[in-house]
Amino acid sequence: PIYTPQSTLFTPIFSLSWCFKQKGEVAEEPSAGIRNTQADNFDWALSKLDNSVRRTGRITKTLLQKIFQDICRKGYPSGNQALLLLRSCGSLLPEVPLQERTEFAHHVWEKLKTLGVAYDVSHYNALLKVYLQNEFKFSPTDFLAKMEAANVQPNRVTYQRLLAAYCQDGDIEGASKILAFMKSKDLPVTEAVFNSLVTGHSRAGDLESAANILSVMRGAGIEPSSDTYVTLLCAYAENGDITKIKEVSLDRELMQVAFSLAKAGHQQHAREILELVKHDIGYIPEAMNLCLSLITLGMEDTAFSVLRSFPILKTESPIEDSLTLGNFFLRHCVNMNKSVEKLVFFCNGLKDVNFHSSPLQFTLHCALESKNTAMAVGLMKVMKKEGFPIRPHYFWPLLVQHQKDKDTAGMVEVLKAMQELDVVPDIDTYSLYVVGTFPSLDKAQAALQEVGFDVHTSDFVSAVVRFEAAKRNLSELYSLSDLAFSHFSCLLLPSIAHCYLCSCISFSRLLMYSPLALIFLYNAITEHSILSLFLSIHSEAEDLLKEIKEKNVQLRSIKSLFHTLNEHGLKGDTTTVQRLQDAMFTLGLVNPSSNLYLFFFYYFIFFFSPTLDAVIECNKLYQQLPRLHQVICALINKGDTELLQKAMDFVRKERGEMMMMYELLFGFLWTGRYKEARKIAETPGLRAKPGRLQWFAEKCISSQKMEALENMVDMTAKLFECDRDEMYHYLLCLCKITNNWQKAEAVWMKMQEENVIPREKTLILLADIFKSNQQPVPFEVPEVIKKNNNKIINIAVVVGALHTRVKMLSPPPHSAVRHMPEFKLSDKAASLLIVTQARSGKLEDALAGLKDMVQAEQVPMQLAIRQVLQGLAKQGDVKGIQEVQDTVGALCQSMNVSSVSFMNSTALAHITNGDLDSAVEVLESVYSRQQSAASVFRAVLTANDEKALDKLSAMAERLCNQFALYRPATDLFIQYLDLGKTEEAKFLLQRCAAIAEQRNVLTSYMSKSSNVPGKVQYDLSSAKALYQQMQDDGIQVDELSLKRLAKMYTDAGETVPFEVPQVNISHCPTSFLGLIVCFFSR
Repeated sequence: PIYTPQSTLFTPIFSLSWCFKQKGEVAEEPSAGIRNTQADNFDWALSKLDNSVRRTGRITKTLLQKIFQDICRKGYPSGNQALLLLRSCGSLLPEVPLQERTEFAHHVWEKLKTLGVAYDVSHYNALLKVYLQNEFKFSPTDFLAKMEAANVQPNRVTYQRLLAAYCQDGDIEGASKILAFMKSKDLPVTEAVFNSLVTGHSRAGDLESAANILSVMRGAGIEPSSDTYVTLLCAYAENGDITKIKEVSLDRELMQVAFSLAKAGHQQHAREILELVKHDIGYIPEAMNLCLSLITLGMEDTAFSVLRSFPILKTESPIEDSLTLGNFFLRHCVNMNKSVEKLVFFCNGLKDVNFHSSPLQFTLHCALESKNTAMAVGLMKVMKKEGFPIRPHYFWPLLVQHQKDKDTAGMVEVLKAMQELDVVPDIDTYSLYVVGTFPSLDKAQAALQEVGFDVHTSDFVSAVVRFEAAKRNLSELYSLSDLAFSHFSCLLLPSIAHCYLCSCISFSRLLMYSPLALIFLYNAITEHSILSLFLSIHSEAEDLLKEIKEKNVQLRSIKSLFHTLNEHGLKGDTTTVQRLQDAMFTLGLVNPSSNLYLFFFYYFIFFFSPTLDAVIECNKLYQQLPRLHQVICALINKGDTELLQKAMDFVRKERGEMMMMYELLFGFLWTGRYKEARKIAETPGLRAKPGRLQWFAEKCISSQKMEALENMVDMTAKLFECDRDEMYHYLLCLCKITNNWQKAEAVWMKMQEENVIPREKTLILLADIFKSNQQPVPFEVPEVIKKNNNKIINIAVVVGALHTRVKMLSPPPHSAVRHMPEFKLSDKAASLLIVTQARSGKLEDALAGLKDMVQAEQVPMQLAIRQVLQGLAKQGDVKGIQEVQDTVGALCQSMNVSSVSFMNSTALAHITNGDLDSAVEVLESVYSRQQSAASVFRAVLTANDEKALDKLSAMAERLCNQFALYRPATDLFIQYLDLGKTEEAKFLLQRCAAIAEQRNVLTSYMSKSSNVPGKVQYDLSSAKALYQQMQDDGIQVDELSLKRLAKMYTDAGETVPFEVPQVNISHCPTSFLGLIVCFFSR
């Protein structure tokens, strides 16, 4: 659409310099396997963006940022990805001002160029389209010079858009030069050129010449379409000629006219035109775009009148979802920094018409999200006047940035706003945001007192205690202890209450495995000879059907049945056809289908009324509509409007309005009634049905009806949710079949005119057409793995069948895997085969398979590499582990496989071989890198290898006590706990007391262990025993644990034997050391 929503929030994109390689840096070319893996991971984003464009006409800034970051981070962008990004820099961005869009387009252009994208003419044309949509002033001659310097040849689309640029500025002289050049080069003058000339004459102040362009078009044999009339109406709108606009009857695209009126300063006329817009299926997304554009241009009042016209407002009892549909409007008003008075006016208006249930609260949320302090405070004041309570946490989004930047002045301003609103900061506000912003406690107190807050309240003192405790500032805590002794019981020690709560919660996890079960089976079952008899023994056909049923013969094909019924139908033998059909359906030999229900012999002898009756009867009996398209085409050709109306009424009643429209559209297209077909395609409310469009396209391709297919593609250009790339792909398929490269070239030009971003399959097909006709390919052909007709087998996976199928999955030398050159497993299937071989002890085959995958530029799964390493470690094959590392070393970074995995496996292999000194040497190297070797300790403990355990324990204690490397001892300690070896864990803790200080590792372990199914939960008897043991051992039980234990007593209906503390759970952390001791005591 012409109108384009904009915003000022694109700044973060321009700070993404970290995601680009430095200029001049030469990146290593990745393997084909990695490139395909990266492409697979990126496909979802491209698909989501494209779907958003097709459905709503816009994309979000956040989504575009994510895609852009992914391209820059992963490197090696393709020309197609660059084309998609460039296209997204124009009218598709609903939140970005025109200037910022163009700046971002230039930014994308330069950065992708440094990343190795080779730009062709389609990229330059896309950039020109962005310039036109963003109304960017540039020199067409300089643009052509840049293309020439890049050795890129302009094409028809390039000249069309350069002409449009001149016309956009009202430069008819410059446009005439481009037009004369196009004629000298025999380039066709299309409707797009005439539309540009209409705009050019209008902006040059010559409306009469603009209107006369339509006569010139007709003289050139081009009938003006709705696009031309919309362009003319927009020209009238820019001049405020509402009378001329009303003289032209046009149902579609009136929003563009309204936008042009509003943009030219004629808002009163814009509202008048908007009342004429029909509320069809695409109204709301288009109206949303119009609202956003008007807000950006400072015409929010007009935008609000558009919003209030949404049809959903007219429902008497709006559904819950409809009460938030004004969110996009309010959010954009906040982003555009509209005044608080305006925002309140819009909020009240939305609430009055039941369009939003809580607009003021949502607007405040947006203001806080955008860190707009003045706006947020102003909205809070309004909310307070209306009786809404203002909470301290409302100010947190405003405080957090000041806290990070240590901006005391900004912090004071927010505190003053809180004071104005009579909001007193609570403990969390003080401790999390306020106190830490100031360089000292004294300055924090002074600032708060200056604002007017009392610093001697319990909340402030408690907040200071909590803040100092979190910093481990014991001296400061000691100085505060006399003043705040009552607060120390639950605020002194660092909080891990959340982790402790989680440790008592067990979640059942559904573990899904997908082991490789079967490769594939070949079937060599021949056709039943009984079916061939149908063609020769018609008199006995019904008896044969009964015999097939009695003998339970399975029919592999219904082709013979079809031809038999067809032959009788062509003879007009209605009785036989009906009898055989009834017999087949009644006996259940086949299911009713449109092919088998052969009433259409009526059609061949032009008995249209009985044919239509047969269709209706078939639908009534079997819910099938056989040969409906042929019947409709026959009725159109005959001109029987009465029967055609009867057929349409029937289809509408049975299948709905949309189905009826498509049947009529395809009927008109097939019979060459293109004018009538276009009227159907432009029906308001009609939306794309991919399955129906594909069916007709394939029908045209099989019949080589280029004209009908071409008209369908052209008519569906503005069809709601229509996949334009798919439509053009159908056209190119037919061009390939007919070997018509000239038509393919015209299709390519049309795609550029329409600004369609082709998928890789479309580009590959188009390049194939050009190459097969010895024509140059005007774009970069996407790289793909050449399959050479390989069969990529998608393996079926069956849970539990793995171990029983090992022999099938470990193919002998004569199998398909070794001797069928066309046989190739997918990456996942090959990886799962390696996993199966490794687990079954066939490590040689597994290692060979791993090498084959890497040589074939496939990317193995992490699971496959891990299983091979584990198998080799158990066999003590150090050399084999090194061989695996050499094989997959180049892939490790992209697959997120750490080199420590190979070192741990090597250590285990040495232990298997009894070479403990070498194992210790490897493990010391691991821990010197601040990595973990917990898996080695676990393997040794599981194997009950006392000799190896003694050696590794000594190493852990030595590194802990002599070199302050606590991770090995902590890893061993955790493995003891996990395997239930509590006494050994206690002994190790006594010898290496520093283990208790490794908070991060231990907390992580406790958090993970809490989610393992099977842990004790709600066991009151065990809890009683634990509580008693803690008292016997003199351990102080924290108040949170007492409250939780009291709840267990209450839930069990027993009396609580102690006094329950009254304390807020969120403010009661517990002792970390106490948690460890409690954990041991279980």
